Amino acid sequence: MKRSHVVVRLALLIAALLVVSARRTVSAQSDAEAAGKILFQKGSELYLMKADGSDVTNLTNTPDLADFDSAWSPDGTHIVFVSDRDATEGQRAMAAVFNLYVMDADGSNVQPLTSGLFRDTVPAFSPNGTRIAFSRTTPGIVVPTPQVWIMNADGSDAVQITHNEEPYQIGDLAWTADGKSLIWTALNGNGVKPSHTFVVDVASGAISEQPLDQPIAAGAAWSPVAQKFIYKISDPAQEDAATIYLNDVDTAEVTPLLKLPYAIPDSTLLLRDAAEFSWSPDGAWIAFEAPEPRDSRAVFLQIMVMSADGTNFRLLTTDQRSGSAHPRWQPTNTN
Repeated sequence: MKRSHVVVRLALLIAALLVVSARRTVSAQSDAEAAGKILFQKGSELYLMKADGSDVTNLTNTPDLADFDSAWSPDGTHIVFVSDRDATEGQRAMAAVFNLYVMDADGSNVQPLTSGLFRDTVPAFSPNGTRIAFSRTTPGIVVPTPQVWIMNADGSDAVQITHNEEPYQIGDLAWTADGKSLIWTALNGNGVKPSHTFVVDVASGAISEQPLDQPIAAGAAWSPVAQKFIYKISDPAQEDAATIYLNDVDTAEVTPLLKLPYAIPDSTLLLRDAAEFSWSPDGAWIAFEAPEPRDSRAVFLQIMVMSADGTNFRLLTTDQRSGSAHPRWQPTNTN
């Protein structure tokens, strides 16, 4: 009898511990869920999910088309994105024509913003939501050279800002917080390795080049609630090594959060790289894309989140058929 009592008590204790563990997990996930939803790309379509990875919704439902390079309006009510939906089959086969479109946050009311035989990519809303910056390439010329353009949020009054002569690709196009300048990374011929980073004054068109080893050149993402930003600097002496930093502008403190590759504690996950950082509206969480952390041989990207201090990692997507990338946390609607 005594032994049976011990077994029963042990079983109850284990059950209690499992309940506590489950509650902690649910609580932590609820915190992330309370911060909103995350927009991301899966295959050639755009999806929206809760910040715990649940309730995944296909926003575009265009499996035969290419929809990508999405970005939120500052109030979180609209999404601008790139698509080839109005291109001919021949143009799609050659990836020759991409235009910009805008839709409501639930994927409805899709409207074209640009048209014509262009490759319009990497759109970015201005901080006040009245304008959109983007990269435009005109196919068919001898050396297609992407240029930075700006238009009103409804697609009107498009103006060319740069007149580059070098045929590099434009990546990570972003506005400064005051809306006066644009920052972008120039990529090499295959569109992968950064070669230069530039800042252009929107009013004058004056361009300055920034060193690649500075935070501004490393895909910096600013916290929406504090003067902090996260960024990654690659180690020039080791190809697959990098460090993720958190920079507090008010205190001038730079904190190394993670050294990559990073074995996530209490798990079998290996964080080999991280990119496309996106903060939750409350500044407590950071979403990012990473190479499949469960299998070093896998080539697909997945979406993960972590606390702003570089802890509490969660793998949100797990599909290994197409992967998931380009997370964008939905801003809080301020209307």
